[in-house]
This record gives sequence, structure tokens and C-alpha cells, in this order.
Amino acid sequence: MKIDFLKALECHNYSKCPPIWELEFHLWNKFGVGKFVVGTDFMKLTDKQKDVVIYRNAETVARVSEMLCFSAVTLPGGYWEVAPGEPAYYFLPETHRLAQAKVIKEMIGNDVALVVSTGGVMAMPEGDDYVDFSIQMMTDADSIDEMARQKLDNAKIEIDKYSDIGIDVALTASDIADSHSLYFSPEQLDRYVYPYLGEWNQYAKSKGMKSIMHTDGNINKALDKIAASGVNGIQALDSTADMDIVAVQRKYENKVCVCGNIDCGKVLLSSPITVYEDTKRLLLEIGESPNFVIGASNALEHQAPIENYKAIVEAVQNIKRN
Repeated sequence: MKIDFLKALECHNYSKCPPIWELEFHLWNKFGVGKFVVGTDFMKLTDKQKDVVIYRNAETVARVSEMLCFSAVTLPGGYWEVAPGEPAYYFLPETHRLAQAKVIKEMIGNDVALVVSTGGVMAMPEGDDYVDFSIQMMTDADSIDEMARQKLDNAKIEIDKYSDIGIDVALTASDIADSHSLYFSPEQLDRYVYPYLGEWNQYAKSKGMKSIMHTDGNINKALDKIAASGVNGIQALDSTADMDIVAVQRKYENKVCVCGNIDCGKVLLSSPITVYEDTKRLLLEIGESPNFVIGASNALEHQAPIENYKAIVEAVQNIKRN
């Protein structure tokens, strides 16, 4: 399974089933084969309990990954907030994040590729910073340069740490668009995004890692330069933002792997039949493309019914290559 994911990122042919990978998978606890504790629940534990939970988490990841035929797994990220004062679910404190990665690597690293979010590339601001950041780009461009450089420098430290323990893929989650259009102007992308994306990619590869950029939104006008940066994969290609993953796959067949793009909203809210048919339709359209990894368009929240996610896996197993 792991080799299929890595081959797809290199735009090479893989086996009969497309590799399955999720940007973030929050459903570990729903399959009845273990316990997975991260985020604020993890923070409430004693130090001794945290050490025990790290191994139990890894066991759960191993069992669920085998059950769902995952080719790759994204490791828990660092702390961030989905709203002011509201921490994200899928994080571990820095004191335990690397330790968790090591245990998962030891347990399944030969069978499943491991992806780590390193940051490294400028993204559009969150809602509470949107206006101030937009003004800052126009009134103090040099400070944005400094910010972009610092993001990249921090990412290199992360890449060093995780490449040293054999993690396979570096991920930068760098939204540069909303569902309608790019947030940055072409000139701003050329200054604040593309140079750092290229350098981040080169640094990851110099450490033996593959590279994937995640961005939401309508990025059709940015695809040529993202592909030219040398990144191995682009994740999301969200159909709700007018992104046609099949068209992108065909245009960049020998340049970059496309990852996605089952509508995560449908996985959360619709029926297994709908999810199955959407997945089947995408697989038939993609055909035997070498540069394709299937998964949801964004993070799969823990509220999603497991029957809906099983429908994706079932479709992948039923619609095999010749």
C-alpha cells in the first residue's frame, strides 16, 4: 500500500486500487478496534497517561489503517485554533507530537506512508486577521516578506526533525483561495507564495521526503505555477469551488499528483449510497491515471458516519484497474 502512494506522488503506475489517503482522518475511534486520544482530551492526561496513550494511539492507527486499506496517514499536527480560543481536534502538544510520530513509524512505517504537516508557505489570513493582513500587504510589504521567510525557516526545522525519523512526506496546508477566486493577486503570489513553495519543496526533497501542498478554493489560475514549483502532490481540488480534478489530472499527468476530491460535506451529511456513487463516478472518470490519490476534499471530521466512509473504501475496492 505504501509503495502505491509514493509511486502516485511520482506520477508512476501503481497497483489495481488507487491509494487512499486523507488530509486529516478524525474517525479513528469509530471502528471499535482501539482508542485514539488527541487534542484537549490528551492535554487533560497526566504525563504517565500520555506516555501510555501514545502507544494505544499507534495501535489504533495500525488497526484502522489495515481495515480501511490506507496507503498513507497524516500524523497529528501542532496546536492551532479553528476559532479564537477554540483549539482544533487533531493536534498534539509539541512535547509529544514527535514521540507519537516515532511510535507510529515503528509500528506501521514499512506498510503505510506517513505524512507530516510542516507548514512553510504563506496562506490567506483567518477571518479575524483578514482586513489587517490585507492592509499590511499594501502598506508594509517588507514585513510580509519577513513573515513568509520565517514560515519557511520554521518549516525547515520541522522537516529536519521528521525526516530524521524516516517520515515519508512533508505537507504544507496553505490556503491561497476561497471558493470563488484567489485571495492573492498574481504579483503577490509571485512575491510571497511561489518562491517559498519552490524552496520548501526542494528542501523537503533534499531530506528524502516527498511534498504535498494543500489549498482550498478555486486555484485554477494558480495551477501552472504550483505544478512548476516541483511539488509532488496537490490536495483538495474541491469540486464545490469549481475544481475539476479529472481535468487537472489530465493536464498535469506527468508533473504532479492530484489528491482528493470526494466532497467532505457529503461524507458528513449525505447517505452511503450517495458517497458510493460519487466515488464510483470519480474512479471511472479518472480511469488508470498514474497521478491520482483518492480521499475526501478536506479533513474528515469525527461526526461523519462510518457507513459513509466505508462507502468510499468499498467503491475503491470494487472499481479496480484491469
